[in-house]
Amino acid sequence: MNIIKKVSATVLVLIMALSVCACHPKDEVAVKVGDYEFTSAYYMCALIEADLSAKQKIDDEADENADTSADDYYYKQKIDGKKFVDYVKEQALLSLKKVAVLKAECKKAKVTVSSEDESNVKMYAQYYWSSYGYNQLYEPNGVSQDTYIKYTTDSYYSNKYFDSIYGEDGTTPIASEDISEFMTENYRLANVLDADFSSIEDSEKETKTAQINDYYEKLKAGTYTFAQVYNEYNGTTDESTTDTTDAEDGSAPKDSHATVIGNDKTNYSNDLFDTVSAMAMGEIKLITKDNDAGYQIVIKKDITEDSYYLKNLDSEIRHNLKDDEFNEKVDSLVKKAKVTENKSATKRFKVEKIVYPETDSSTTTA
Repeated sequence: MNIIKKVSATVLVLIMALSVCACHPKDEVAVKVGDYEFTSAYYMCALIEADLSAKQKIDDEADENADTSADDYYYKQKIDGKKFVDYVKEQALLSLKKVAVLKAECKKAKVTVSSEDESNVKMYAQYYWSSYGYNQLYEPNGVSQDTYIKYTTDSYYSNKYFDSIYGEDGTTPIASEDISEFMTENYRLANVLDADFSSIEDSEKETKTAQINDYYEKLKAGTYTFAQVYNEYNGTTDESTTDTTDAEDGSAPKDSHATVIGNDKTNYSNDLFDTVSAMAMGEIKLITKDNDAGYQIVIKKDITEDSYYLKNLDSEIRHNLKDDEFNEKVDSLVKKAKVTENKSATKRFKVEKIVYPETDSSTTTA
């Protein structure tokens, strides 16, 4: 009897799967924005991304005592006055509108994603798919690797359109002096030796403290270079950890040990920013960490003396200067975009039914 029940259940599942396939073809269009069409699987990609972002937003704003373990916790929340599910669906459609608008604007500007760009994005997407377990999230939700690669590639159009306006060869390029000024105001450069005592026994701290103080004195006296201190402290001797002076074309930093330290406007935000800013160029400082957690030896360097940093930070600085203006421009275009939603396709995808690796839920594939 149990065997008959199992066979019957299997047949039923197959019948249901076949009926779904018959009603919803593999490449059915779920959303159309202007001249651009998005399949059901692509829509699911956007829904997953919107769901992840919404949950993160709630986590960031949640009270520290909030119980987030309940299965329906997120679905009871509101974001910007909207029910969680409604907000996620709205954001998913909004992201598709944005992709379509950006692709359309790039087409008008005759800006394309080069084959080299596509190859790099594909490699990046494949790496995350297999090495970071993205396949375990997307595949159970009906998204293939090919669809994920396409979704990732399309996200690249934002940078392409941005560069077509504000890049060095853009229609409204940012003045080079503005980029240089932003760098000198918001970034610092230093050699930093971090001695972390958090994982060593108290008996070792006295020896380590003496070692750090000895390094500090030798650096001040000029009998040791920072590279020598770094190599000795870390037990390294290979050439890749020594100072380099042959990167004249700006393709690599002249000092391989230098650390970029930014303020909170940058992606290099570091608590040392104010300390380094107050130091004189070339000054050596020994910093004692709070709670007996160790020491830091810091030597201030001049970030403007190495062309590598202006070149390496160029894109980030341009975005810092113009992202607000760019986003306003894109938002105005998105608001005008005409959307046609195939609700017979999109309604099958329920936010509450998105499958995450730790759950045993199921969803319809597309």
